[in-house]
Amino acid sequence: MPYIIKNKKFSNYWFSSSNGANVSEFINLLSYKNIDKLEEEGGLCIIYTHFAQGFIKNGEINQEFKDRIKYLSKKDGWFAPASEILDYLF
Repeated sequence: MPYIIKNKKFSNYWFSSSNGANVSEFINLLSYKNIDKLEEEGGLCIIYTHFAQGFIKNGEINQEFKDRIKYLSKKDGWFAPASEILDYLF
């Protein structure tokens, strides 16, 4: 990350991201195993999501989502908007 696609003449750089389009996909991406592996490898993760897609049901935030975010928040990570991360890389 970043990488270049030569036939895309109006884009200088591309960046990988993971699609957490709904709460189930988001939770699968942020499995405890994946979080731990990302930490061990000193990795970077950008997840694209829409929080309207099943994250709240009957006025309650999905419990698995809350558990994963709580677990993630206890890690010594840098949690920032994608724009800030991409600016840092350059």
